[in-house]
Amino acid sequence: RAGRRGGEDAMEAEAARMIAQLRLIQGRAASEHASIVVVGPDATTVLHEQILELLSYALVLSGSRVLTTSSPGADRAVIRGAARADEQMLTVVVPNTIAALPSGGAPFLARGARAVELGHTNLPEEIEFRLVYAELLSSADRLYAFTTHRSRALLQVIEEAKAMNVETCVLFLD
Repeated sequence: RAGRRGGEDAMEAEAARMIAQLRLIQGRAASEHASIVVVGPDATTVLHEQILELLSYALVLSGSRVLTTSSPGADRAVIRGAARADEQMLTVVVPNTIAALPSGGAPFLARGARAVELGHTNLPEEIEFRLVYAELLSSADRLYAFTTHRSRALLQVIEEAKAMNVETCVLFLD
């Protein structure tokens, strides 16, 4: 019984921490218009996707521009939320061109979102990833990253953002 309560306490503490981070995001977004990069892992739960979609929707409604990638999973949820609020306030960076995106990737851009096409073809995925995030961070006032402790790539992006003095908020999903 004591072990179970300890686990519940840890979950409640983590939930409280996440709520505090979301309140900080809400307060910052409402106080000023900014260019905010919102990203997460390719593989995520439906609940996390719903949170990301709602967050990006609220950020755009508060007057912020939302920037993200064309990656599947979490970033597609960011795209759905921001586009639902105002597709003119959404910027999506793609490593190559819109035409080169997989069939499920291009429809969001037809509605009026701004696309930044880097034009790179035949590069290793890791290099494309780094180029996309360098482009995103070069335009960012803030980075809101949803990640896991095992995601070395996103953790590296977070460190790069901090080194560039981009205000960074990280929410760990594990």
